[in-house]
Amino acid sequence: MKVYKGIGVSPGIAIGKVYVYSHKYVNARPEKISSVKAELKKFEAALKTSKRQIKKLSAKISRHLKKEDSKIIAIQMHFLEDEVFVEKVTRAINGGKSAVESVREVLQEYEEMLLKSEDEYFKDRSLDIKDVGYRIISNILGIKNELEFIDKDVILVANDLTPSDTALLDKSKVLGIVTDSGGLTSHTAILARALGIPAIIGLKDFSLNVREGDEVIIDSENATVILNPDDTTKAYYLGKKQEYEDRKKEILALKDIKAITRDGVSVTIDANIGAPEEVTKAIEYGAEGIGLFRTEFLYINRFELPSEEEQFEAYSYVVKAMKGKPVVIRTFDIGGDKDFPYLGLKKESNPYLGMRGLRFSLANIPMFITQLKAILRASAYGPVSILFPMVSDVKEVIKSKDILQQVKDELIQERRDFDKDVKIGIMIEVPSTALTVENFIGIADFFSIGTNDLTQYTLAVDRSNENVADYYIPLHPSVIKLIGMVQEVAKKNGKKLSLCGELAAFKEGIPVLLKQGIRVYSMSPASIPEVKKYIREITLEGKNIPDGFHQGEVDGGL
Repeated sequence: MKVYKGIGVSPGIAIGKVYVYSHKYVNARPEKISSVKAELKKFEAALKTSKRQIKKLSAKISRHLKKEDSKIIAIQMHFLEDEVFVEKVTRAINGGKSAVESVREVLQEYEEMLLKSEDEYFKDRSLDIKDVGYRIISNILGIKNELEFIDKDVILVANDLTPSDTALLDKSKVLGIVTDSGGLTSHTAILARALGIPAIIGLKDFSLNVREGDEVIIDSENATVILNPDDTTKAYYLGKKQEYEDRKKEILALKDIKAITRDGVSVTIDANIGAPEEVTKAIEYGAEGIGLFRTEFLYINRFELPSEEEQFEAYSYVVKAMKGKPVVIRTFDIGGDKDFPYLGLKKESNPYLGMRGLRFSLANIPMFITQLKAILRASAYGPVSILFPMVSDVKEVIKSKDILQQVKDELIQERRDFDKDVKIGIMIEVPSTALTVENFIGIADFFSIGTNDLTQYTLAVDRSNENVADYYIPLHPSVIKLIGMVQEVAKKNGKKLSLCGELAAFKEGIPVLLKQGIRVYSMSPASIPEVKKYIREITLEGKNIPDGFHQGEVDGGL
């Protein structure tokens, strides 16, 4: 028996036999060229077949994914229809290379370009390039994907899985997924969650250390994979799996209860979302409002900026869906670990301390104005508040409010409906802002503590760097002290205060935060029912802190 640690990206426990998957044709030798004309025909035919397959695949994926994530396949279609890509492959073939070799060469060039990015999201997008290449080459060589033919219960183990690979999976046969590579924003993570398949990624060379038929246990909650467990361990996890399934049903049945402690303290539980379609999950899991709509994710899987109308449709869709419940829309938090190549951002040696959040918005005022107009227009359909991210100075907020007033004046001239008294809040993620929060009392209507970044900046620990993961301590005394200071100022001045981020759904954190006086939390929708249940079992005196809470899906530090 051997235990491995990775990154748990899709919740659950799975037990089964290993099925090792690899792209067999990667090492296949391309045939020698018979004629340039024949190779060009092979490429053209493979291109047409690939487009046809991707259209079919897109229809299948869209049934499982929210709209934004289903755009995964749109990226691949873009490459297939890209004139530059086709021209480069054609030129290579005319130069005497086979169709297979030419496709590999050109796709490798694209892949290397993405891998040079410092942004993990775009590194993960290099899998799109591989996927396109695998598909075209498979069609040239006449090879079918073996994942289509899995006909027994398995734990799928691979070096990596492309979007097409994952979309081919039969949920009833694939019990779990383990991959050597991938990140929190990888397609394996997105699709595994959408399909409800337990998954752990980032195990480096795990696929090289297992054989077909080995037995594996996946414990996603603890990010643990157990290879060839002994009988005692297997029996324990069979029981734990049943407990997990029972708990899942029990928790979902309690999604609409109110979060009130045993001694009568009422707590508001809102949802964090990153795409309009996620509002459905927020409602399904019993959110009392949208505490954080991360708008920067509207910029993902695109090749140009979203227009005012596109943004208005996205924001108003969420506001209408919430039917009068509050919606807090955060202006885009671009920068840090969220870079978008088409924006042409300058490379920074330390992007987390550079042009991100509100700093970026104020340096790109036309983009900022477009977003503010769309948000204000959406406010005509229900209670909307605007939240500014990464605030570090009072002047930033004053300037942003001046711009907002200009936008309001424009909308009045255009005779557009909007809430003229829309509330303005700031995210407290920078220690200097937490320490001087009283300076923001006169210019902000409410505060939202972003614990992921506040912890990172307070402890000087990169939260996405696995090498210093042990130093990232959400309940560090310094972080808790800063939260307490902010809460005291907010309470004294009658300002609404909410807390979002991983700590909002963290077992050990909730009692501490409740005692600090925090009464509004925002978290991943899937965490809401269990957090509500846990709060109902707590007394603030600490005489009854239950052990049965299991942390739900966290936000991955986004």
